[in-house]
Amino acid sequence: MRAVVTVELSSTTTLTGCAHNGAILVCSQPVTIVPAFVSMGEGFTCTVINLSAGPVTFAGPLVSSNGSSTLPIGLAARMCALTYSGGNVVFVDMQGGVSTLGAPGQVTGLTAGVINGSSVVLSWRTPTSGDSVASYAVNYRQSSVGGAWTTLSAAGNSATVSGLLANTMYDFQVTAVNATGAGPASSIMNATPC
Repeated sequence: MRAVVTVELSSTTTLTGCAHNGAILVCSQPVTIVPAFVSMGEGFTCTVINLSAGPVTFAGPLVSSNGSSTLPIGLAARMCALTYSGGNVVFVDMQGGVSTLGAPGQVTGLTAGVINGSSVVLSWRTPTSGDSVASYAVNYRQSSVGGAWTTLSAAGNSATVSGLLANTMYDFQVTAVNATGAGPASSIMNATPC
């Protein structure tokens, strides 16, 4: 009997029978999963769990139990590929139903710890209001540029943001996330790697 394997998905992935059949697929980022029957094969099954800060999208021809091609935060889906009189089909059973959680409260106490030439270590306090937290969305951008945020996901109350430009001021903001959605963003904090 084959042991169940856990595979972490953090980027767009086309499912294959060799790498994903019988596996538990844990999405740590809001990814796109491409369930192509031709690469999965008859009898393929797997479980997809969304532990990211955003929805997971299924791209390509498939039939789902609720008519949706997205898996919300904190929920799971069972996927199978089969052949029947109507042809080949990939079926996704969206599990978990509708969340009764409320969004988490606001993250507080955002601070920057160790700062070096290309990274900043952030820490924060868990919200004291709202419902439970599944993960955190850490947002950052260059202060002088503004505009769109770059986001990374964190499981706990700290994160290291790497790949930053030395002697450049950055804005940082953290949001608590659960299956219902995101709570209010923390206050913006600035830090300069040097």
